[in-house]
Amino acid sequence: MGGNNLAILASGKEIGYDNVQDFFLNTKFNFKLDLNSLTEGLALSGYAAFDPHFRNQKIFNDVWDTYNYDEINDEYIKQTTNAVSNIITLNQSNDKKISTTYNVKLDLFDSLINKNLVDSLLMNRVKIMEMFFDAWRGYFLSNQFDYLNNGGDKDKTNSGYGYVHARQNIFGRLNYNYLSKYMIEFTLRHDGSMNFAKEKRWGGTFPGISAGWRISEENFMNSINWVDDLKLRGSWGGKLGNDRVSQFQYLSTFNMVNGAVLGESAALNKGFSPGRIGNPSITWEKVDTKHCIRRCFMESIFKFCH
Repeated sequence: MGGNNLAILASGKEIGYDNVQDFFLNTKFNFKLDLNSLTEGLALSGYAAFDPHFRNQKIFNDVWDTYNYDEINDEYIKQTTNAVSNIITLNQSNDKKISTTYNVKLDLFDSLINKNLVDSLLMNRVKIMEMFFDAWRGYFLSNQFDYLNNGGDKDKTNSGYGYVHARQNIFGRLNYNYLSKYMIEFTLRHDGSMNFAKEKRWGGTFPGISAGWRISEENFMNSINWVDDLKLRGSWGGKLGNDRVSQFQYLSTFNMVNGAVLGESAALNKGFSPGRIGNPSITWEKVDTKHCIRRCFMESIFKFCH
């Protein structure tokens, strides 16, 4: 048999294992509260989501033996091999991630004679936190002690990182429709992002407005029978905010380097070197958008009479 013959994989315990414990939970709790007793059409609704994810992984690579047959000498030559190297290795990692979302919405619908007014106020908040840790050791003397402290000190490694993301939005909308002819909508939002310094975190207020006129509903259009639906619409997007930049640019950073040889018993010590210079003035990118759209829907363009 060849030294890397996969037949050895028939017995998984011979080569080690890859154990994964993966726990995740996706939850969403909704509510809706009718407040008609206060005013008709008033309602409060929202949801909360809590989504934890925990993952633990342990990969143990053992050493196994296979043999090559030497026909000339009529003997089997032993070959020792491993999926990674010719030593027993252990790698362990732990990942913890928690995501929380809160959403609250206040709706007001007021129906008057030939009029419609819709008003809503929304608040949304999202936060994601993650912590990761990983460690590796090799040169185990036995496959019976699959714990990191039983591995050798040579070439051992470990790493880890943390991550956080948070954003909050407050959004309001007022929509008015009169006789299905004249429509106007006004929006207002206020956004906050952790990507910026505290005094720059909130990107200001971003307004927007749009208006529409359904000309086909006017009396003077009754004699034009080849137009079914004609509407003019224009909008001004106001200022839109963009926070899609790398996190923590407002902070000065340092890079960890190998450092220098220090001490009476000279040894290499870790150190820091200057990294990025922080920019505390970095803030939201703001863009003005404007457009005008004309729409004309005609189900029947021409009508012939005999």
